[in-house]
Amino acid sequence: MKKLHLLLALLALLFVMPSCETEDETEVTVITGTISTPITWKAGETWVVEGSVYLEADLIIEPGTTVEFKKDAVVYVGYSAPASITALGTADKPIVFRGYEGQTWKGIELYAHNSATKSAFTYCTFKQLGGDYALLIYGTKAKLDHCSFTECAKSAIHVLGGGDFNGFTNNTLQDCGAFLMEIDADVAGSLGTTNTFTATGNKGVRISRSRNVTRAATWSSIGAPYVIANEQYIQVDADLTIAAGTTVLFEPHSMLEVGYSEYASLKAVGTAQAPITFTSASANPQPGDWYGIQFYSKNSSTASELTFCTIEYAGTQSYPALFIGDTQVKLNDCTVAKGQYYGVEVDGNAKFTQCMRNTIKEFGNHPMRVDVNAVYTIDASNTILSDGNFGVYIPNYDLTGTVTWNKHEVPYFVEFIRFNNNAVLTIAPGTTVKFMAEGYFEVGYDAYGKLIAEGTANEPITFTSAASSPSAGDWGGLQFYSQTSAGTKLNNCLVAYAGYPGYDTGAIYINECGSAISLANTQIAHSNACDVYVYYSATPAMVNVTNHNGEQANVCVVN
Repeated sequence: MKKLHLLLALLALLFVMPSCETEDETEVTVITGTISTPITWKAGETWVVEGSVYLEADLIIEPGTTVEFKKDAVVYVGYSAPASITALGTADKPIVFRGYEGQTWKGIELYAHNSATKSAFTYCTFKQLGGDYALLIYGTKAKLDHCSFTECAKSAIHVLGGGDFNGFTNNTLQDCGAFLMEIDADVAGSLGTTNTFTATGNKGVRISRSRNVTRAATWSSIGAPYVIANEQYIQVDADLTIAAGTTVLFEPHSMLEVGYSEYASLKAVGTAQAPITFTSASANPQPGDWYGIQFYSKNSSTASELTFCTIEYAGTQSYPALFIGDTQVKLNDCTVAKGQYYGVEVDGNAKFTQCMRNTIKEFGNHPMRVDVNAVYTIDASNTILSDGNFGVYIPNYDLTGTVTWNKHEVPYFVEFIRFNNNAVLTIAPGTTVKFMAEGYFEVGYDAYGKLIAEGTANEPITFTSAASSPSAGDWGGLQFYSQTSAGTKLNNCLVAYAGYPGYDTGAIYINECGSAISLANTQIAHSNACDVYVYYSATPAMVNVTNHNGEQANVCVVN
């Protein structure tokens, strides 16, 4: 009889073991393998995930539920069959995803067969993660609200492969060993302003996959930097706004391209108190760390704007820090600095809609390289700094329109400029124009044109050689032909080191233009030939025109 009682006791013990109880009477259920029928994980039980669990049905997790994961355990949602996960906790009854007995786990992964309309996480806590991420959203969508991610060995969330959020609000991401998030470019516009991001150093939100911003979006100021991944050319193919106070970091060989293949705009409007920063992701930044920001022909010239922005450490030997090609951009109150190549390049009929109060400095080449017909859009309020061998470089030569070149701290560097289509160029007092070898101004040769260079006694205008050690005949001089328009004048100017061999008719050449030109209070220094060469019917008015010795200039007249 005693043996029978013992047998019955052993059978009862075996019956309760699959659903054992913890010390506080909480039932523990172990989950393994594939879930192919709808299921609810109820509060009051502890659910333990072991190994790789494939969810191929709808899973509901009740408020107050704790889900624990054994070492390296992971849940795949919608990987090969339709499924969803709905984990809707409350402030009083959050849902907790954590390691079993302090072990680290790999996360929850949502794939294309996941139901984007059902899957949601509200008031959920993710912690003790040992894998690459706590939550992966790949090629699908999910909603996250009031969730917290902490104690992550690497990242909290990855959203890749065309994945996105249906909503992402009031979440907290912190205490991650790597980037807080790894996302496609389009996802950055879904992060909003209600979340809390606490990053370690530069490890913020990394944009590492899709190269295109394909829909209108705002990159909000989230308290952590956006990081453009190594070798990513992020193409902005829609209207992108970057909020005041935002920081965007760039890993090596990365850039932003605006309007390259689709109509787009970039509006980055900071404030004096909350500027926008585009800079290197390196802990030890160096000039040329990243490629820069580029605007192309499909950029919206009415919308694109950079205001109170800093662009630094950009520009390699092939790319300027800021490139504007065949379009227009507003650039105000910005600092562009510390690159290997040009600072700002404006090319191919491009120009500024405004360019005021900027500081451009510390580049290995010219701080600006600007189309001849865009130079006038550089306001005098800008601060452009470099050594004497660099300045505002003007690479092309057909000048049109009525324009003014403003005075800057650095010279203009030119090769050859031809005045076309009734072009009128006024050069501000105090300006220096330096000419490359064989360079010159050509006024009135095959189209009407006018040069007005009126300096003052205190601020003369200087036309001189671009050579680091100038000598007589370095450049071709100022040349005026029969279609030079009346009112052309040089007053309080210095013309130095002109008369290049082959242009040895004079530093100033005046041909068949009658009395259209006047010279006054002008010094012609170190000419290789005649100081002034007057040809045929030219009758310039000349008052106080001298050479470098203070003597009357050498004027050659040929009838």
